[in-house]
Amino acid sequence: MNDSHRRTANIVRGSILGMILYLAVYVCCNLWLPLPPPWGDLVLNLFDVVAGGSAAFIAILIWHHYRPPEASYTIWKFLALGLCSWVVADIVWMIYNVTVIYVPTISLADLFYLLGYSFILVALHRQFRLFYRPSSRRDTLITATFVAVGILADLIITSLVASSQDFYKLNLGDYISILYPIADIAIAVISIFFIRIFNRGAFARPWIGLTAFAISDSLFGWLALNNRYAYTILGSNIPSVISDSLYVAAYLILAALLLNYYFLILYGPSVVKYFAKITRDLDQADHGDQKPD
Repeated sequence: MNDSHRRTANIVRGSILGMILYLAVYVCCNLWLPLPPPWGDLVLNLFDVVAGGSAAFIAILIWHHYRPPEASYTIWKFLALGLCSWVVADIVWMIYNVTVIYVPTISLADLFYLLGYSFILVALHRQFRLFYRPSSRRDTLITATFVAVGILADLIITSLVASSQDFYKLNLGDYISILYPIADIAIAVISIFFIRIFNRGAFARPWIGLTAFAISDSLFGWLALNNRYAYTILGSNIPSVISDSLYVAAYLILAALLLNYYFLILYGPSVVKYFAKITRDLDQADHGDQKPD
């Protein structure tokens, strides 16, 4: 294994360790940060933006690695645009949170979140069409059915949650809060399909990373509907800390998997296998590759 591969592996290992430390610092700040609002809330929101920005930046690098008319160029363009939309939404959400504390149930941030989901679902659709080329009519039918099932699930689940609470009046924001985890689950289902296609290989890993948002968004939706989500650091509670930490962790997991994929397309599968080896094995492999004088 040459020096460039060794340096690349060290970069990936260092990045993963840095992400773990980043998450640990975030959890500690969420629990014990001595700054009052709005400064404490600003710091915590910046953790979200930086984590999301790192994933979006790596996705942009992958996007620009390809050239049109390659199919991968279009797929990664939409995925990168989706992640960038999410980062913009996080910034808008942060502005609301810092200025008015309680973010409106429907805000400009939701527009960018939904736009991001749209871009990502288009990317998944383009990836799907690489392996299965249905007729135009069948493709439209599959897409329409998928959207209809998602909307129906949103209506049913939101109504069931509301019916469990006395005198609860539903609004559009409640449906949007539930729509996020449903979209995440839809992405997870499609990602599992890709995992099977790629035989659990490295090319499936970026899609796996997207599934991590299903847990964090599900918990946030439940907390928001039950008025238990803490919008400010002063009202912090354990469920809110877990929800926020899972959201940051989802971005970091996605960033790590995207970074792994980026080096895969740069250096090939040999360097990806190299990432998984510990230092002792690296040294042994290095000495084994050397020819005696």
